[in-house]
Amino acid sequence: MLDFQIARHREPQRFLDETGDYLVAQEASHNLMLGLLLALCEQQNSIQPRYMATIRSAKGGMVGAALRTDQHNLILSVIPDEAAITALAADVLAEDPELPGILGPKESAALFVAKWHAFTEDLAVCEVKERIYELTAVNPGPTGNGSVRRVGLEDVSWLVPWVADFMEEALPEVDDVSNRAKQAVEQRLARDPKQGGFMVLEENHEPCCIVGYTGPTSTGIRVAPVYTPKNLRGRGYATGLVRQVSQQLLDWGYQRVFLFTDLSNPVSNQIYLNVGYRPVLDVDQYRFQRRNS
Repeated sequence: MLDFQIARHREPQRFLDETGDYLVAQEASHNLMLGLLLALCEQQNSIQPRYMATIRSAKGGMVGAALRTDQHNLILSVIPDEAAITALAADVLAEDPELPGILGPKESAALFVAKWHAFTEDLAVCEVKERIYELTAVNPGPTGNGSVRRVGLEDVSWLVPWVADFMEEALPEVDDVSNRAKQAVEQRLARDPKQGGFMVLEENHEPCCIVGYTGPTSTGIRVAPVYTPKNLRGRGYATGLVRQVSQQLLDWGYQRVFLFTDLSNPVSNQIYLNVGYRPVLDVDQYRFQRRNS
Protein backbone atom coordinates (compact mmCIF):
# COMPACT_ATOMS: atom_id res chain seq x y z
CA MET A 1 0.00 0.00 0.00
CA LEU A 2 1.29 3.42 -0.88
CA ASP A 3 2.08 5.86 1.90
CA PHE A 4 0.39 9.24 1.75
CA GLN A 5 1.47 12.51 3.30
CA ILE A 6 -1.13 14.86 4.75
CA ALA A 7 0.00 18.47 4.96
CA ARG A 8 -2.14 20.96 6.85
CA HIS A 9 -2.17 24.57 5.72
CA ARG A 10 -2.92 27.81 7.57
CA GLU A 11 -2.74 30.34 4.75
CA PRO A 12 -5.46 30.14 2.07
CA GLN A 13 -3.17 31.50 -0.65
CA ARG A 14 -0.51 28.88 0.03
CA PHE A 15 -3.18 26.20 0.03
CA LEU A 16 -4.54 27.46 -3.29
CA ASP A 17 -1.02 27.57 -4.75
CA GLU A 18 -0.53 23.95 -3.73
CA THR A 19 -3.88 22.63 -4.91
CA GLY A 20 -4.77 24.91 -7.81
CA ASP A 21 -3.66 22.73 -10.71
CA TYR A 22 -5.22 19.61 -9.19
CA LEU A 23 -8.56 21.29 -8.51
CA VAL A 24 -8.76 23.16 -11.83
CA ALA A 25 -8.09 19.94 -13.77
CA GLN A 26 -11.65 18.99 -12.73
CA GLU A 27 -12.98 22.50 -12.26
CA ALA A 28 -16.68 21.65 -12.30
CA SER A 29 -16.25 18.88 -9.72
CA HIS A 30 -14.25 21.22 -7.48
CA ASN A 31 -16.14 24.44 -8.12
CA LEU A 32 -17.33 24.86 -4.52
CA MET A 33 -13.87 24.44 -3.01
CA LEU A 34 -12.28 26.67 -5.64
CA GLY A 35 -14.85 29.40 -5.14
CA LEU A 36 -14.41 29.34 -1.36
CA LEU A 37 -10.62 29.38 -1.66
CA LEU A 38 -10.60 32.37 -3.98
CA ALA A 39 -12.96 34.22 -1.63
CA LEU A 40 -10.71 33.39 1.34
CA CYS A 41 -7.63 34.58 -0.50
CA GLU A 42 -9.30 37.85 -1.44
CA GLN A 43 -10.96 38.21 2.00
CA GLN A 44 -14.28 38.87 0.31
CA ASN A 45 -16.40 37.86 3.28
CA SER A 46 -16.29 36.90 6.93
CA ILE A 47 -15.73 33.16 6.52
CA GLN A 48 -12.57 31.73 8.03
CA PRO A 49 -10.69 28.52 7.23
CA ARG A 50 -10.79 25.88 9.94
CA TYR A 51 -9.06 22.97 8.24
CA MET A 52 -7.11 22.89 4.97
CA ALA A 53 -5.08 19.90 3.92
CA THR A 54 -3.39 18.43 0.87
CA ILE A 55 -2.78 14.74 0.25
CA ARG A 56 0.30 13.62 -1.66
CA SER A 57 1.52 10.18 -2.60
CA ALA A 58 4.92 8.83 -1.62
CA LYS A 59 6.17 10.03 -5.01
CA GLY A 60 4.96 13.55 -4.29
CA GLY A 61 1.97 13.71 -6.61
CA MET A 62 -1.22 15.43 -5.47
CA VAL A 63 -4.08 12.98 -4.95
CA GLY A 64 -6.59 15.09 -3.05
CA ALA A 65 -7.46 18.03 -0.83
CA ALA A 66 -9.93 18.92 1.91
CA LEU A 67 -11.29 22.22 3.20
CA ARG A 68 -13.50 23.24 6.09
CA THR A 69 -14.62 26.78 6.90
CA ASP A 70 -16.17 28.01 10.15
CA GLN A 71 -18.91 25.64 11.34
CA HIS A 72 -19.54 24.06 7.95
CA ASN A 73 -18.98 20.48 6.87
CA LEU A 74 -15.64 19.30 5.56
CA ILE A 75 -15.48 19.47 1.74
CA LEU A 76 -13.61 16.68 -0.02
CA SER A 77 -12.05 16.94 -3.45
CA VAL A 78 -12.01 13.98 -5.79
CA ILE A 79 -9.75 11.47 -3.99
CA PRO A 80 -9.24 8.33 -6.08
CA ASP A 81 -7.32 6.19 -3.57
CA GLU A 82 -8.85 4.47 -0.52
CA ALA A 83 -5.56 4.57 1.40
CA ALA A 84 -5.38 8.32 0.86
CA ILE A 85 -8.87 8.70 2.33
CA THR A 86 -7.83 6.58 5.33
CA ALA A 87 -4.87 8.87 5.94
CA LEU A 88 -7.07 11.96 5.59
CA ALA A 89 -9.73 10.66 7.99
CA ALA A 90 -7.07 9.95 10.61
CA ASP A 91 -5.62 13.44 10.27
CA VAL A 92 -9.02 15.15 10.43
CA LEU A 93 -9.87 13.14 13.55
CA ALA A 94 -6.67 14.30 15.23
CA GLU A 95 -7.37 17.93 14.36
CA ASP A 96 -11.16 18.10 14.52
CA PRO A 97 -12.77 15.19 16.42
CA GLU A 98 -16.12 17.02 16.63
CA LEU A 99 -16.41 17.32 12.84
CA PRO A 100 -20.17 17.71 12.15
CA GLY A 101 -20.19 16.16 8.70
CA ILE A 102 -18.74 16.00 5.21
CA LEU A 103 -19.63 16.84 1.62
CA GLY A 104 -17.82 15.04 -1.15
CA PRO A 105 -17.92 12.91 -4.30
CA LYS A 106 -20.20 9.94 -3.73
CA GLU A 107 -17.54 7.21 -3.58
CA SER A 108 -14.97 9.29 -1.69
CA ALA A 109 -17.54 10.46 0.84
CA ALA A 110 -18.77 6.91 1.51
CA LEU A 111 -15.21 5.71 2.08
CA PHE A 112 -14.44 8.62 4.41
CA VAL A 113 -17.57 7.85 6.44
CA ALA A 114 -16.56 4.18 6.70
CA LYS A 115 -13.06 5.08 7.88
CA TRP A 116 -14.43 7.63 10.37
CA HIS A 117 -16.78 5.01 11.79
CA ALA A 118 -13.92 2.52 12.09
CA PHE A 119 -11.88 5.09 14.06
CA THR A 120 -14.67 6.52 16.23
CA GLU A 121 -17.76 4.26 16.03
CA ASP A 122 -19.70 7.42 15.14
CA LEU A 123 -22.64 6.81 12.82
CA ALA A 124 -23.42 8.94 9.79
CA VAL A 125 -26.67 9.96 8.13
CA CYS A 126 -26.69 10.85 4.44
CA GLU A 127 -28.75 14.05 4.57
CA VAL A 128 -28.65 15.11 0.93
CA LYS A 129 -27.72 13.37 -2.31
CA GLU A 130 -26.70 16.00 -4.84
CA ARG A 131 -25.48 16.29 -8.40
CA ILE A 132 -23.09 18.88 -9.81
CA TYR A 133 -24.10 20.24 -13.21
CA GLU A 134 -22.17 22.36 -15.70
CA LEU A 135 -23.44 24.60 -18.49
CA THR A 136 -21.40 26.02 -21.37
CA ALA A 137 -24.27 27.10 -23.64
CA VAL A 138 -27.92 27.86 -22.94
CA ASN A 139 -30.51 25.86 -24.85
CA PRO A 140 -33.11 27.95 -26.69
CA GLY A 141 -36.41 28.07 -24.88
CA PRO A 142 -39.00 30.24 -23.17
CA THR A 143 -37.83 32.83 -20.67
CA GLY A 144 -41.28 33.41 -19.24
CA ASN A 145 -43.24 36.54 -18.62
CA GLY A 146 -42.29 39.37 -16.33
CA SER A 147 -39.14 41.41 -15.98
CA VAL A 148 -35.72 40.53 -14.58
CA ARG A 149 -33.44 42.80 -12.62
CA ARG A 150 -30.54 42.58 -10.20
CA VAL A 151 -31.55 42.66 -6.55
CA GLY A 152 -30.34 45.69 -4.58
CA LEU A 153 -30.15 46.89 -1.01
CA GLU A 154 -33.73 48.13 -1.24
CA ASP A 155 -34.84 44.49 -1.51
CA VAL A 156 -33.23 43.19 1.68
CA SER A 157 -36.48 43.22 3.69
CA TRP A 158 -38.09 40.49 1.56
CA LEU A 159 -34.92 38.84 0.20
CA VAL A 160 -33.52 37.76 3.58
CA PRO A 161 -36.69 35.79 4.52
CA TRP A 162 -36.67 34.15 1.08
CA VAL A 163 -33.04 33.07 1.47
CA ALA A 164 -33.81 31.82 5.00
CA ASP A 165 -36.71 29.76 3.60
CA PHE A 166 -34.37 28.31 0.97
CA MET A 167 -31.85 27.36 3.64
CA GLU A 168 -34.56 25.69 5.70
CA GLU A 169 -35.54 23.56 2.70
CA ALA A 170 -32.21 22.82 1.07
CA LEU A 171 -29.41 23.20 3.64
CA PRO A 172 -30.17 20.99 6.64
CA GLU A 173 -26.70 21.54 8.12
CA VAL A 174 -27.23 25.29 8.57
CA ASP A 175 -28.09 26.51 12.08
CA ASP A 176 -29.52 29.94 12.92
CA VAL A 177 -30.84 30.37 9.38
CA SER A 178 -32.17 33.89 9.95
CA ASN A 179 -28.77 35.26 10.88
CA ARG A 180 -26.97 33.21 8.25
CA ALA A 181 -29.38 34.37 5.55
CA LYS A 182 -28.85 38.01 6.55
CA GLN A 183 -25.07 37.59 6.39
CA ALA A 184 -25.23 35.81 3.04
CA VAL A 185 -27.41 38.53 1.48
CA GLU A 186 -25.31 41.40 2.82
CA GLN A 187 -22.04 39.83 1.69
CA ARG A 188 -23.39 38.94 -1.74
CA LEU A 189 -24.82 42.43 -2.39
CA ALA A 190 -21.53 44.04 -1.37
CA ARG A 191 -19.60 42.24 -4.10
CA ASP A 192 -18.83 43.23 -7.66
CA PRO A 193 -22.15 42.67 -9.47
CA LYS A 194 -20.43 40.31 -11.92
CA GLN A 195 -18.94 38.15 -9.15
CA GLY A 196 -21.91 37.66 -6.88
CA GLY A 197 -25.50 38.71 -6.38
CA PHE A 198 -29.14 37.83 -7.00
CA MET A 199 -31.50 38.29 -9.92
CA VAL A 200 -35.24 38.50 -9.37
CA LEU A 201 -38.11 37.80 -11.74
CA GLU A 202 -41.06 40.13 -11.15
CA GLU A 203 -44.62 40.24 -12.39
CA ASN A 204 -46.61 43.41 -11.77
CA HIS A 205 -43.66 44.66 -9.71
CA GLU A 206 -43.97 41.70 -7.31
CA PRO A 207 -41.04 39.27 -6.86
CA CYS A 208 -41.83 35.73 -8.02
CA CYS A 209 -38.47 33.92 -8.11
CA ILE A 210 -34.80 34.55 -7.32
CA VAL A 211 -31.59 33.09 -8.71
CA GLY A 212 -28.30 33.83 -7.00
CA TYR A 213 -24.75 33.44 -8.27
CA THR A 214 -21.43 33.33 -6.41
CA GLY A 215 -18.06 31.59 -6.09
CA PRO A 216 -16.15 32.55 -9.26
CA THR A 217 -13.50 30.00 -10.24
CA SER A 218 -10.81 30.12 -12.92
CA THR A 219 -13.32 30.15 -15.77
CA GLY A 220 -16.74 29.70 -14.19
CA ILE A 221 -19.20 30.70 -11.50
CA ARG A 222 -21.82 28.85 -9.43
CA VAL A 223 -25.57 29.46 -9.46
CA ALA A 224 -27.10 29.38 -5.95
CA PRO A 225 -29.74 29.62 -4.70
CA VAL A 226 -32.68 29.03 -7.02
CA TYR A 227 -35.84 29.71 -5.05
CA THR A 228 -39.54 30.21 -5.74
CA PRO A 229 -41.99 30.55 -2.83
CA LYS A 230 -44.23 27.51 -2.51
CA ASN A 231 -47.40 29.38 -3.48
CA LEU A 232 -45.82 30.49 -6.77
CA ARG A 233 -44.31 27.20 -7.94
CA GLY A 234 -45.33 25.31 -11.04
CA ARG A 235 -45.63 28.39 -13.25
CA GLY A 236 -42.27 28.18 -15.05
CA TYR A 237 -40.67 31.06 -13.14
CA ALA A 238 -37.52 29.13 -12.16
CA THR A 239 -36.95 27.74 -15.66
CA GLY A 240 -37.20 31.16 -17.26
CA LEU A 241 -35.05 32.93 -14.69
CA VAL A 242 -32.34 30.24 -14.62
CA ARG A 243 -32.16 30.43 -18.40
CA GLN A 244 -31.81 34.22 -18.38
CA VAL A 245 -29.29 34.35 -15.52
CA SER A 246 -27.19 31.57 -17.02
CA GLN A 247 -27.01 33.45 -20.32
CA GLN A 248 -26.13 36.68 -18.53
CA LEU A 249 -23.24 34.98 -16.75
CA LEU A 250 -21.92 33.64 -20.07
CA ASP A 251 -22.32 37.09 -21.60
CA TRP A 252 -20.19 38.53 -18.80
CA GLY A 253 -17.35 36.28 -19.91
CA TYR A 254 -17.68 33.14 -17.81
CA GLN A 255 -17.04 30.04 -19.90
CA ARG A 256 -19.10 27.72 -17.72
CA VAL A 257 -21.77 27.90 -15.04
CA PHE A 258 -22.10 25.35 -12.24
CA LEU A 259 -24.87 24.35 -9.86
CA PHE A 260 -25.74 21.72 -7.27
CA THR A 261 -29.10 19.98 -7.34
CA ASP A 262 -30.92 17.81 -4.82
CA LEU A 263 -31.46 14.43 -6.50
CA SER A 264 -34.66 13.92 -4.53
CA ASN A 265 -36.28 16.68 -6.60
CA PRO A 266 -36.71 15.38 -10.16
CA VAL A 267 -38.57 18.51 -11.24
CA SER A 268 -35.65 20.86 -10.60
CA ASN A 269 -33.17 18.42 -12.17
CA GLN A 270 -35.25 18.32 -15.34
CA ILE A 271 -35.44 22.11 -15.39
CA TYR A 272 -31.67 22.37 -15.47
CA LEU A 273 -31.32 19.73 -18.18
CA ASN A 274 -33.83 21.64 -20.29
CA VAL A 275 -31.85 24.86 -19.87
CA GLY A 276 -28.61 23.21 -20.99
CA TYR A 277 -26.91 21.97 -17.83
CA ARG A 278 -25.18 18.59 -18.03
CA PRO A 279 -24.38 16.26 -15.11
CA VAL A 280 -20.76 16.10 -13.96
CA LEU A 281 -20.52 14.38 -10.58
CA ASP A 282 -22.72 13.06 -7.79
CA VAL A 283 -21.88 14.28 -4.29
CA ASP A 284 -23.30 13.23 -0.93
CA GLN A 285 -23.61 15.16 2.31
CA TYR A 286 -23.34 13.27 5.60
CA ARG A 287 -23.98 14.33 9.18
CA PHE A 288 -22.15 12.48 11.94
CA GLN A 289 -23.90 11.21 15.04
CA ARG A 290 -21.53 10.98 17.98
CA ARG A 291 -21.24 7.51 19.49
CA ASN A 292 -21.78 8.84 23.02
CA SER A 293 -24.51 11.37 22.22
